[in-house]
Amino acid sequence: AHCRSETAYRAIVKAFDVTAADITDTTTRDLAESSVKAVHHSAAHALATFATNHPNHPEATSKLFSLADHPHMPVRLTLLHFCATNKSTQARK
Repeated sequence: AHCRSETAYRAIVKAFDVTAADITDTTTRDLAESSVKAVHHSAAHALATFATNHPNHPEATSKLFSLADHPHMPVRLTLLHFCATNKSTQARK
């Protein structure tokens, strides 16, 4: 999660595009859905770390805030934790 490049940021964001349909041919539907939740949760943590370490990045914090309606609660809790620990004006709203 110590990403320093735009390429790393894009890779984190791309992880949110992974769906259960992308991996169901390798496992059961239930395991695929569970795996996608884990990928999204890990990506949320990586994105929160990136946004904290790069407060002036033009998209990182906005992308993180866009997860407020994510269907998986641990992803939303990661956003809440970011807001509670981040001192930026945007995070405090």
